[in-house]
Amino acid sequence: MLMAVTPVVSFATSSSISELEQEIQEDEQNRENLDSQIDELEEAKKQMESYMEDLNIQIWDINDKLVKLNEQVAQKEDQIQKNDKKLQKAKQVEEEQFESMKLRIQYMYEMGDSSYAELLVTAGSFSEFLNKTEYVNELAEYDRNMLDDYKNTRQSIANTQKELKEQKSELIDLQQQTEEKQEELQNKLDNAQVDKEKYASQIAQAEQLAQKYEEQINAKRNSLQELKAEEERRRKEEEARRNNTYKDTYVEYEGQADDLVLLATIIYCEAGGEPYEGKLAVGSVVMNRVHSSRFPNSVSAVIYQSGQFTPVSSGRYAVALASGVPQSCYDAAKEVLGGNITGNWLFFRTINGIVQGDYIGGHVFY
Repeated sequence: MLMAVTPVVSFATSSSISELEQEIQEDEQNRENLDSQIDELEEAKKQMESYMEDLNIQIWDINDKLVKLNEQVAQKEDQIQKNDKKLQKAKQVEEEQFESMKLRIQYMYEMGDSSYAELLVTAGSFSEFLNKTEYVNELAEYDRNMLDDYKNTRQSIANTQKELKEQKSELIDLQQQTEEKQEELQNKLDNAQVDKEKYASQIAQAEQLAQKYEEQINAKRNSLQELKAEEERRRKEEEARRNNTYKDTYVEYEGQADDLVLLATIIYCEAGGEPYEGKLAVGSVVMNRVHSSRFPNSVSAVIYQSGQFTPVSSGRYAVALASGVPQSCYDAAKEVLGGNITGNWLFFRTINGIVQGDYIGGHVFY
């Protein structure tokens, strides 16, 4: 089935070059804008990393404080337990002293006045009686003083116990506040990590887009060079026509034995994946050059002319020549060698939107 061929249109003019240059300028501006965005994102990411580093330092400090607070709470609890033992011991001693005092007081009260009479009778003198009476009074005073001392000691220990518990409570409150601060800082750090990852993702996307712009700019620059080269070629041809120096006469050619293999192989290398019409078109370009006074006068010389066919310079042509090509390429070569020249083209290339001509498959012929 024949493929539709786009009608020939005029070649690109200098206005096309101007438009392409404008597009390149716009792409470069877009690339510069992206570079600025990337710089801003990198700076924001850097600031976020600095902020996260500061948060980490604060969290480390909080952790140290919590460790110390835990140690202080444990120490305070140990002090409370030890002090509680002292308090219990003080209470026990106080009770024992109180019981002893009660027994002595009870004994003296049970003696009543007779005890003093007995002291008077048994005393060798009044002075001795006074001494014994003083002894009894001193003993009672001693009991009262000792009891007061024990009470004071117990109260002091109890006060200390109260202070220790208050201090422990304050430490626990501070511990809770510190843990809340730690949780707050950790939440901030987690949120900052999310923001940092967002910045990194945005940077990656911007860099990817910038890379696409760079590739697009390079492709357009290459196209611009090709467009300028094509325009220059056309200008020189037109100038040559005006000066009557452009001569492209038809040259007769007697075929050679290896023409079929050589032509079928270059058709395969350049249009192996193209429709049959594309294969015929490539073969036609080769034969048009053979018959043109501007090119070598044989199939072999045209194919091997320096800088003309990429598969030849890359070595792919030699590999295909040695290994053989599909029958469809031979069929197309036979038709062309038999005189079925499908167009008057001398050049072809892959379609780039710049060079204009006849479009067949993936190539433009001109």
